[in-house]
Amino acid sequence: MDNQKIGIITFHAAENFGSALQAFALEYVLQKKGYQAEIINFIFEDDMAQYQLFRKNCYRERPKAFLGDILYLRKNIQRKCNFSKFRKKHLKITRQRYLAGKDDLQCLNCKYDIFICGSDQIWNLNCTNGFIPEYFLDFVNENKKKIAYAPSMPAEITKEYHAKLLQCIERFTAVSVRERQTVEYLQKEIGVNKEIIQTLDPTLLLDEETYKESFHLIKKDEKYIFVYILLDSEQMQTIIDFAADISRSTGLKIRYIFMRRIKEFSNGTYIYGIGPIEFLQEIYSATYVITNSFHATVFSVQFEIPFCVFPRSGSKSRITELITTLKLQKNLYPNDANSWRESKADIVTKEKIRQLAEKSMNFLLENIS
Repeated sequence: MDNQKIGIITFHAAENFGSALQAFALEYVLQKKGYQAEIINFIFEDDMAQYQLFRKNCYRERPKAFLGDILYLRKNIQRKCNFSKFRKKHLKITRQRYLAGKDDLQCLNCKYDIFICGSDQIWNLNCTNGFIPEYFLDFVNENKKKIAYAPSMPAEITKEYHAKLLQCIERFTAVSVRERQTVEYLQKEIGVNKEIIQTLDPTLLLDEETYKESFHLIKKDEKYIFVYILLDSEQMQTIIDFAADISRSTGLKIRYIFMRRIKEFSNGTYIYGIGPIEFLQEIYSATYVITNSFHATVFSVQFEIPFCVFPRSGSKSRITELITTLKLQKNLYPNDANSWRESKADIVTKEKIRQLAEKSMNFLLENIS
């Protein structure tokens, strides 16, 4: 293997389990293949505002947010510390920080031979509140390889960004995206005139054993339901009521993560504040998982845990695509009674993932070399 240096731009700094673990997975597989890969410490400050201990930017519109920040300050400090420890130990990140819209990244052309952007929501203009050119590698010189690996996009993009998207994407050496619908949208609606491949989220490029060995995961003796809810006003109460019913009918206690304590989980243990490794441990040892998170779904599949997933409006396509591809529709809410409790990934599921992962890795390695 030669000494090609690869710079990765992604959502690595967010205190979000999926963001941290997909960043780890992509960097891990590249390093295992012998490449000198590292994450460029590129920060989109607007996105990071939601992870501040005191979210001053939203106090005017939501005065109660200040009270929440005070009430959960200890938990938020704990979360911040746990994510910081994870990044320092498990991610190779440049010491130099680069801020979106403020710092010139042209100097990086002298440092890296290849640039990769992805995965996660870096092309989701709803998440970034507009077009962030660095996430499309606009600073990379024409003589450098530019690869998009599995970024996500919304179902539709405002027409004012179409021309800029087309211009940037056509400059890529190779393009892959995470959702099938994005392939069609970029080619038919945006007018991209090049091959676009659908690839797996990086977290699915690693197998169960790799996660177990990397993070020393162990099975706990305690039986419980792990509930992880991302805020979504349309379905939040439905998930809470559903999980509470399952807890009562099975007699299992709940361990849960949410932005606040849930009064309906009277027998629940509130574990907000844990880091990415503890998140994996909670899923690995769970009896059941109930969630509306894409990555909680991914790791329930990886660890062969029965789960019930509620597709959120912003991520419905990526969840339903994954579930359908793996033939785990019984685990998609609403389902047939409690059939999801008997449904989990098996040897057939794992073989399908292995095949898809091989195709995704081939895309990466062929375009790098």
